[in-house]
Amino acid sequence: FQIFLTNKEPDQKNYRRSLHEQLANKRNFEFRDRSPADLANEDMMYHQIGLKQVRNDTLKEFLRYFTKEPHLAGTPIGKKQAEHVKREWDKYGFDKVEIKKYDVLLSYPSTPASVTVQNPDGKLIYTAKTVEEPFFEEERSNLSVYPFNAYSASGDVEGEYVYVNYGNVKDYLRLAARNISVMNKVVIVKYGTNFRGEKVRIAEKLGAIGVILYGDPSDTNDPGAPTYPFNWNAPAGSIPRGNIANVKGDPLTPKYPSKEGMHRIRISDVTYFTKIPVQPISFHDAEQILGFMDGDVYEPEWDGGLNITYRIISKTPRTIRLIVNNPKEVRPIYNVVATIKGDIEPDRIILVGNHRDAWVFGGGDPSSGTAVLMETARVISTMLAEGWRPRRTIMLCSWDAEEYGLMGSIEWAQEFYSVLSQRAVVYLNVDIAVSGTYTFRAKSSPSIIDKMFDISKATIDPDYINEEAAKRNLFVINTNLFENEDPKKKEKSLFANWRDKLPNQNNPTEPRYSDLESGSDYVYFYSVIGIPSIDFRYSFNEKAHPKRSQYPVYHTIYDNFYYMTTFVDPDMRYHATITKLWLQFALEMADDQLLKFNLTRYAKKILKEVDLFEIAFRDMLEPQKINMDLVKASAEELVKATENFHNKLEDLKLADSLSVRRANDQMMAFERALIVQEGILDRPDSKHVIYSPVRNSLFKTKAFPALLGILYNIEVEKRNEWHLLEEQISVLVDKLNNARNLLNDYAII
Repeated sequence: FQIFLTNKEPDQKNYRRSLHEQLANKRNFEFRDRSPADLANEDMMYHQIGLKQVRNDTLKEFLRYFTKEPHLAGTPIGKKQAEHVKREWDKYGFDKVEIKKYDVLLSYPSTPASVTVQNPDGKLIYTAKTVEEPFFEEERSNLSVYPFNAYSASGDVEGEYVYVNYGNVKDYLRLAARNISVMNKVVIVKYGTNFRGEKVRIAEKLGAIGVILYGDPSDTNDPGAPTYPFNWNAPAGSIPRGNIANVKGDPLTPKYPSKEGMHRIRISDVTYFTKIPVQPISFHDAEQILGFMDGDVYEPEWDGGLNITYRIISKTPRTIRLIVNNPKEVRPIYNVVATIKGDIEPDRIILVGNHRDAWVFGGGDPSSGTAVLMETARVISTMLAEGWRPRRTIMLCSWDAEEYGLMGSIEWAQEFYSVLSQRAVVYLNVDIAVSGTYTFRAKSSPSIIDKMFDISKATIDPDYINEEAAKRNLFVINTNLFENEDPKKKEKSLFANWRDKLPNQNNPTEPRYSDLESGSDYVYFYSVIGIPSIDFRYSFNEKAHPKRSQYPVYHTIYDNFYYMTTFVDPDMRYHATITKLWLQFALEMADDQLLKFNLTRYAKKILKEVDLFEIAFRDMLEPQKINMDLVKASAEELVKATENFHNKLEDLKLADSLSVRRANDQMMAFERALIVQEGILDRPDSKHVIYSPVRNSLFKTKAFPALLGILYNIEVEKRNEWHLLEEQISVLVDKLNNARNLLNDYAII
């Protein structure tokens, strides 16, 4: 079908009046004579009305409010913003809006850190500037936290220093090949390629006494281009903050929610906190400090964008003194959760979430996503006012303390674990809504990516919204227009632009999407509970900047309203597009009578991962007479089972509500069948046997985290754990077989 909604007021009024007269108070079981097709058409018309209400100007005002003040978790402004969200959502007529408070262990700098360089005779030769200088009055705030790395140990250390590139396992193996040790040294490490906490963990394990992190301009900036405030590139004095804890959630209540009265372990009993001081610095200071090095050892591949020779060690034994004061303390954090109760299946929940806390102003991270969440809530309220009700319950979630380790979402999910494990259909996450304007990107469970493909095919890409379409606020277009696209056309679907700029190498007719690993609030829902999840944004050109993990001013004071509305999305068209995609995804998941999951895509993806794993590790496995034959056989059987399941769905009568409900429950349970309740290798924060966060950076492949963890121990730690590998292969086979069995018609073996 083709939908063109205009702003012609008389037609719109008549259309709404007609809808209201037809549909008001009829969406319930008392009207069993209404066909599934009628319900679907009514839902579609309501969705059209809702999508039409997305406004660029309100998005900009939401962004303006949430970036006005620094709002770090655990601070009064963080609470103030939570209360503001609740007040706004209370106006919208939702069934329930509540603030959920948790008391969690956080970390803050009591004073600015000190980083100095001394000559061998003890003479001070350089002092780093460990605060950021504002360019505008709006950036000047006594509420801005000093640049720091959360959960760093406090300490005062001094030692010679070593440049270790990105500080991953491969970098240290290269140092070892040169007989270079970091024992009792301070290491200088570039942000990027692996999690900052992993950099610290490896350095500490190898005997380093301190870690200094910086963002190299070759990884963040466009070569030769101006920097902020004249361009979007990071200025030389920018200092990215970040959390370095390697386990997520409240450290003191790892197995249950951090509510009042719950037992808390002692801080001294938290084993994963680093015991060495860690501090970020600017790339200006990194250039000065690394420039003092005069050694002969040099790795060309470790070069960056600083105007120096990147030497690894120094002949002259200069030292760095690093002083960090980062006390840890328990403080309250505040989630805000709104419930829009479903009128047919209220016990099935669509979760929609974004985190609200930021290291400073949070222009992109996370306030671009927060603005989109607020606009999504506002639009849903207009639909409720028109008489619409979702089939399933929708819960809108504004999380706190994500930056400290996904704390708000994890504590809430722990509190409601049993409900979520039984009733949650999907979790839809937007963290940074717009980090660039090159193309759309998504991380997703394979089972629900087809839904995003379909929605993106029916959405104009913001790069191709022509003037006439923009005037009419055109949001859905005839998908047939894009079967054979005319390059002269001014309109192009988001799917087509995504596919053209980011093609799937194995299937160029589709765009590429990524697997869900670590990184944002979807982690616990997906890798612990087993709820199908997706995370998406509009992003920069990662092909042109393969080492750029985020936009240039990420986690600095320069990530603010001015930055986002000057250099990233001045007219908010990309924000509006993400709003419409998120809204449409939530609405369809809430209202589709039969869920649009693709389990065959998932099963084939697992089979492909088995093939890639065999190729990557054949040389290690064959001498031990270990293979993946049983895993592959189980994956092949799973593919057949999913194909048979979807074939039967083709004949399913939607009027048979019991059969539809059963099929939906089977699809919901599929992801959960891949969960190991005791955790991957006894890690309670990672339970998904296919895709869970991987804690090491040695291997390119990311599937099968238990196998990767054991192979890491064998290869790097030199442990004899082949028997554990065989055991975990059996666990994987068992989980794949269970996923297959739950697709049977009846609950029989």
